[in-house]
Amino acid sequence: MNAKARSTNRIRDLLVRLVVLVIGSGFLFLGTYVYNSTQNQIATMLPTEGRVVDFIARTETSDDDNEEETIYYPVVEFRTFRGDVIRFEGRSGGNPPIHRIGDVVKVRYDPQTPQLALIDSWEAWVVPYALLGFGGFFTMLGAMGFIYTLAAMLK
Repeated sequence: MNAKARSTNRIRDLLVRLVVLVIGSGFLFLGTYVYNSTQNQIATMLPTEGRVVDFIARTETSDDDNEEETIYYPVVEFRTFRGDVIRFEGRSGGNPPIHRIGDVVKVRYDPQTPQLALIDSWEAWVVPYALLGFGGFFTMLGAMGFIYTLAAMLK
């Protein structure tokens, strides 16, 4: 391979790694934003306990094989500090169900809009941590590739 073709390939490689670095950094910043938003939202919510009183069954189709599966989402009932009884649907479901009817669960709710409650569990953190992990991995991959390609160009 001649010197001009090698130089063109290295410049192309450098640009590809730079794009990976920028995309990874974007996901890293988005993950940080979503993490902080989730943390701020939860910090303004009041903790209490609720009880699983029912399930809502939804039939969902998987993207992989177009198979239908019934997912069971818990319906949780709790009492606000004012004494109002609130029911809400949990955001995460499963088959088999994650909870059983009668289970006591930790709940967080906004006193202004208690209907927007959530079950206080690790599930609230899945999206922020996934974005941070994805962004961190691709930022590191892009940075290492960029530095390696730049070093090769400067030899």
